[in-house]
Amino acid sequence: MISIKPWICYMITSLDSNKTYIGSTNDQYKRLKNHNSSKGAKYTKGQIWIPIVLISGFKNKYECLSFEAGWKKLAKKRSNKRFDIINNFANNKLEYLSDTKWNRIMDLVYFVNHFTMIGTHFKMNNLWKYPINSPDKLFIEIIWQDWVNELPWPYFCEISF
Repeated sequence: MISIKPWICYMITSLDSNKTYIGSTNDQYKRLKNHNSSKGAKYTKGQIWIPIVLISGFKNKYECLSFEAGWKKLAKKRSNKRFDIINNFANNKLEYLSDTKWNRIMDLVYFVNHFTMIGTHFKMNNLWKYPINSPDKLFIEIIWQDWVNELPWPYFCEISF
């Protein structure tokens, strides 16, 4: 009998530099082993990588890959104005800093607060042009970063450490 492994989206960080990498897999242990050997993505070669964020709860591969693409896309144009609504609503002072890991997690906070699902695709919904359609539950595991519990996660995100 074939067992189907659930898909996860993950962020790993390098112990050798301040680099991060976001990807998707249905076998996180094999994928991490590949990143730490010559079989990983070109970007991760020659460095030691550890997981820092694991996100699960996707119904299928396509949902996971769509989530990964949406999260990555936010790094292209960063602006602290992006957080105005979240900061006002949650009475926070979220902002981008010079730390790559922090900025990727801020992208994640923004993304999970501003997307809608259209079929199996996660789509940015900045101005709420589309009906809000959230997944049943996303499980976000942050490894070694307990301060993220204080961030304004939406109701469908279950955070663990």
